[in-house]
Amino acid sequence: MGPADFLEFIGEKGVLRVDRHRVLPQLQLARLPRYGVRSAWSLPTVSEATVWARRLVRPSYQPSFRRALHAFVRRIGGQAVHIATVEDGERSLAVVLAAEESAQRNMPVAVP
Repeated sequence: MGPADFLEFIGEKGVLRVDRHRVLPQLQLARLPRYGVRSAWSLPTVSEATVWARRLVRPSYQPSFRRALHAFVRRIGGQAVHIATVEDGERSLAVVLAAEESAQRNMPVAVP
């Protein structure tokens, strides 16, 4: 099984899963009297139905992948491309790690 690509919110009354590869979020509610779960259904909005229809016509449709592919093609063609770099990711990670350390120590921490 590949890496997961979803967010799951667990609450007192159930679990909400928002999956990038599904059109609609999944909602599992606890059955009464607290035995098992049941799925809750909702009708899709117009925008959700549009995404669903687009995926039927073009299963590989993913706007973020398309932008990344176009940037790659432009870059190997010698054009300047202004997108996030590995260095940008490293700086972002440094900020997150400093924030976590700051929270643990309860004091400001400098970002390297």
